[in-house]
Amino acid sequence: MKPPGLGGRVHFGFRVPGTVGLPFGLPLLVLAHGLGILVADLGWPLISGWPSYGLALVSALGAAVLGGRLGGVKVLALVLAFGAGAASLFARLDSAARFAPRESRELTLEARVCGLGRTTATYAVELCGSVEVPSPGQGGVPVVARPLPHRLLGQFRSSAPVADALGGLRRGDRLRARVRMGPLGGLRNPGRPDPVRRWRRRGVGGRVRFLDPGLVVVLRSGRVPGQGVARWEELQAGVGAARLGISQGLGDGESGALLAALAVGDRSGLSLGTRDEFARLGIAHVLAISGLHLALAAGSLFALSRFAFGWIAGPARDVRIAALVLAGVGATGYALLAGFGTPVQRALVFVWANLGALALGRRIPVGHLLALAWLVIGVPAPHELFALGTQLSFSATAALLLAQRSLAPPLVGESSVLGSGLRRARGLVHLSALALLATAPWLAGRGLSTGGAGLVLNLIAIPWTSFLLLPGALLAAVGVGLDPVTGGWILKAAHFISSLTLGAVHELVQVMPGEPRLPGRPAALALVVAAGLAGLASRQTETHKVVVLALVSLLWLAEPLPGEQGPPPPRFVMFDVGQGDALLVQGEHSAVLVDAGRAIPGEFDLGRSVVVPALVALGVEALDAVVATHSDIDHRGGVPAVLEAMPVAELWLPWQGRSDPGFGPSLEVARRKGVRIVETGASGPDRSFGALKVTPLWPPRARREASANARSLVLRFELGGARLLLTGDIGIEIENELQRSGVDLQADLLKVAHHGSDGSSSPDFLRAVRPSWLMLSAPCGGGARLPHARALERLFASGARLGWTGRDGALAVALNAQGGPRVVALTPPGGAERTCADF
Repeated sequence: MKPPGLGGRVHFGFRVPGTVGLPFGLPLLVLAHGLGILVADLGWPLISGWPSYGLALVSALGAAVLGGRLGGVKVLALVLAFGAGAASLFARLDSAARFAPRESRELTLEARVCGLGRTTATYAVELCGSVEVPSPGQGGVPVVARPLPHRLLGQFRSSAPVADALGGLRRGDRLRARVRMGPLGGLRNPGRPDPVRRWRRRGVGGRVRFLDPGLVVVLRSGRVPGQGVARWEELQAGVGAARLGISQGLGDGESGALLAALAVGDRSGLSLGTRDEFARLGIAHVLAISGLHLALAAGSLFALSRFAFGWIAGPARDVRIAALVLAGVGATGYALLAGFGTPVQRALVFVWANLGALALGRRIPVGHLLALAWLVIGVPAPHELFALGTQLSFSATAALLLAQRSLAPPLVGESSVLGSGLRRARGLVHLSALALLATAPWLAGRGLSTGGAGLVLNLIAIPWTSFLLLPGALLAAVGVGLDPVTGGWILKAAHFISSLTLGAVHELVQVMPGEPRLPGRPAALALVVAAGLAGLASRQTETHKVVVLALVSLLWLAEPLPGEQGPPPPRFVMFDVGQGDALLVQGEHSAVLVDAGRAIPGEFDLGRSVVVPALVALGVEALDAVVATHSDIDHRGGVPAVLEAMPVAELWLPWQGRSDPGFGPSLEVARRKGVRIVETGASGPDRSFGALKVTPLWPPRARREASANARSLVLRFELGGARLLLTGDIGIEIENELQRSGVDLQADLLKVAHHGSDGSSSPDFLRAVRPSWLMLSAPCGGGARLPHARALERLFASGARLGWTGRDGALAVALNAQGGPRVVALTPPGGAERTCADF
């Protein structure tokens, strides 16, 4: 018998009088909530504190008074939802900013671990409820109460001494440690959002660095005398331990890391190179836990439990409801095991909502499904509205759900294997094109690749993952708990599939044509049009029309239209790369990059993550030369990534650079890409690139200096009527030799040598150069304590103005401005102001 209500729809809300079946309620309320979050982010800090909390109340009262004819209750509900969204983000931003430290200081704090994250080689710990406590040896001396931010961020590398003490942290643990607390900081460059803003949306107000592993005490959750710990945190701690055990049981190496990423969402073992290869092919989504994982887990559990319950209860009993409940519980357990990220939470809401609708014999509209998911995700965490993962997850899911409900049904009588296979292939093409359309505007808006190769590769990657790779990974996770013989065979089979996948990805990257370029950010109009094309495609039932719309969207977004970033060329740009150098000298028809920041193999690469996106955001399409001033990792580390990412004519090294092992990775990429390798220095020829003239001043060809710093290339640039002197990491001894050589050192702009070390920038050298601007590339008190206080005193005493990346972020200098060079900070929109109060 047909269950009651079969074929009907489950609506959450009420209906607007005078409309035909339009459900008014949950979707509109959620839309108003999201709009409130967006307005709060745009309005803060102009609207902050108690005025922000009063905004919702005043708006609600106004709506109640003025909205009588429009349906006052409905308008009031929308305004309250808007105000709740705005107030939730206002509260986090205010909390983070109110007690944010303005300077660094050492203290002993006690806090609760409320968030954990890990990349390949870096751990991140969010600390909540931090309080300052007496330091060891301080005895009963009371601590002067100073308010601390409610949330603090701690980060450390897996190779750091403190990793042994902190590597096993779990959510809910109590932590007491000696730390150095300071402002959030972070690198600020064109092409990247402001990191401080991103953390403040989460309510994080400061950063801590753990000082001494011997002064770290961890009290496990549930074992703190006299304190109760939330059951949710206890559960998360237990699930985290199980997740770690499964990840370790799946084996070492890239093959085991891929299985762990697919089975339990642990991507920490995947190398940066492997992740980059998946991203370049447009199939990075394969590495993320998604609705496919939960659907496979829930479907398998439903089938198994229905068979088992039917066998026990007999064919006369309807066991579907019991099987549905068990499938939902199992999907929830798997979601917790997989890290409970945003895509997992969204998929879990869909699983439970659809299981409930199936039990009632009804169907839930797409808008209500998405609204329910946002209630679970966005209400407790409003910052998720700005997360790229959330945007991609919701937009792709909405498009796919709409497509599945509007796809043309199979033809009557189409029962052949060939016909069924063609129909499935058509559906796969349809859904892949639609997912690409839905996510392309978000990716393009972040300056990320939206290449059309992903459309073709996904036709292979999705079925391969759905039918072989993912089931193999899930079975391997189950096999970890089985006996060694059975589990061993399962693991071998899963590793075979995983290795085949990694090998195929690597080979495809090698033969993929073209440069792995990052596109610029298209103009806002281009993004709006692309989003409109995605909406139009979601209503199409014919696959060829969706494919055409996808190709049109990709072509529309292919040409970057970079926004206005600082003064136009001719200009000098100093990128914010922490302790290191990455400098751009750009004429109207020329561009030279000097150094490219730090890169640590297997951990991070600022050339790829910072310098290349910044160059593209500035409209740089090719480089006449990339200069590696010397072989220190904070100067040449990011050079290979730049050579890989964009056309480069020449690679410049100091004399004898070809024989320096530190330049090995750069030389290897340069030779493979056909980049001309040039050694130069004092007595090297002057070079001109259009109106840009470069004169090498150091090192001498015949001498072999003892240190890499002393062999730094020193270059004088002339462009736009201004002179620039870039000095690498030379010290006072080399500065003195340059003065004795009789070379003309006078320049309008001087790049401060060696990040402001005490052994550089002597008063005599500063007088010889007589710059109007000093450009310093260094953080506010880095790990090596650069810049040094005495060097800063000499810089300030010179009378020149100081541009400092640690304080100002990336800086651009207009070289043809009237009255001399003019410096502009390239702070991202909404960026927070920084101070270097230690000095």
